[in-house]
Amino acid sequence: MAELVRAEKEKLDWGTLQTEASRQGAGRVLRLGLFLARDLLGAELPVEVSKAIEREFGGGSVGSQIVSKLLTESIEPYSDFEKVVFYLKMMDGWQDRVQFCFRYLSQCLRAIA
Repeated sequence: MAELVRAEKEKLDWGTLQTEASRQGAGRVLRLGLFLARDLLGAELPVEVSKAIEREFGGGSVGSQIVSKLLTESIEPYSDFEKVVFYLKMMDGWQDRVQFCFRYLSQCLRAIA
């Protein structure tokens, strides 16, 4: 993503990109990718995009936690619970979260049946 931003920054229609990602249920995933590209790889984003992702992923958010985990020497794998919480945080809407929970629960029930 950092390379795409570097190569196509001036050509990208950032509003359309965000609108389409949100329409597909991937708005938060796009913004997290941009946050990581900026913070880990130095991607230069438009000021308004950078401010928006900072509001969403700065501080103690999931984005900051990912950066911190990637930069530590001993990387412990995420537990199943941490993975589920991460997936839920990355989904754009409550409907997506409810569907995920139903799918996850059915998989767990099939595994123990």
